[in-house]
Amino acid sequence: MQLGIDIGATKTRIGEIDEARIIKAYQEKTEKEKIASQIISLINRSDISKIKAIGIAIAGQIKDGIILSSPNIGIKNLNLYKILKEHFNIPCIIENDCNCQTMGEYIYGAGKGIKTLIGIFIGTGIGGGIIIDGRLIKGSEIGHIVIDINGAKCGCGRKGCFEAIASGIALERYAKEAGFKEGSASFIEKEARAGNKKAGDLIENLGNFIGIGTTNLINILNPDAVILGGGVIEGCSGLVEIVRQFVKKGALFPCIIKKASLGSNSGIIGSAFLAKKCLQI
Repeated sequence: MQLGIDIGATKTRIGEIDEARIIKAYQEKTEKEKIASQIISLINRSDISKIKAIGIAIAGQIKDGIILSSPNIGIKNLNLYKILKEHFNIPCIIENDCNCQTMGEYIYGAGKGIKTLIGIFIGTGIGGGIIIDGRLIKGSEIGHIVIDINGAKCGCGRKGCFEAIASGIALERYAKEAGFKEGSASFIEKEARAGNKKAGDLIENLGNFIGIGTTNLINILNPDAVILGGGVIEGCSGLVEIVRQFVKKGALFPCIIKKASLGSNSGIIGSAFLAKKCLQI
């Protein structure tokens, strides 16, 4: 059995995983100021004697078990791998959260049986993972490809990044500009279903922006499929079809567009799988 841990900006989710079967899972508010001690405490809630490996998913740049930077959580240069090894002496792997989510979908979810795919996860920001011939490509920051050089400023400091144009934060900005009191994906979806044309236009425009970024990635990498997931995709049920139609018109290669199927469990399942894999090396 493996432990999968998904550290988010607001909540941290942990699960005991056996072949994608979640034995037990729970979550709590992320304690940004003492993240290492919180993870140790969460791990200790499991029977350590039964845990063969630990996988950790976290947003940010990771190298050799060191979290170089995780802006949403406020971490810089934290050697979490070393800390956990000293406490538990259990094989451990730390990976970017969207890489873990993509791997979870590839092995057990919507990407099962697909050889080459891109995972795009749209929440507050945009992240993703790339798998080519079964191999996870490290360091893919797809949220920071530029799709509009005159677009809104991104958190990374540049203008017009995919994340700045097509994320949950972008949707909130568009909704505010349109006069809505709220800008969450689920709220805008509800308004659109009630016949609000402005809300429908927001969803259409956001889908087209996601389509631009997705088409660019397809034209570069020629994947068999793109898996779309994250809170914005979950909140707006029509986005996947809008992206599918946009890609059909603009992509140079045929590509299947699918909705992610593991939901909030993709990070813990994917990180647990990567942890299991490290036992086989």
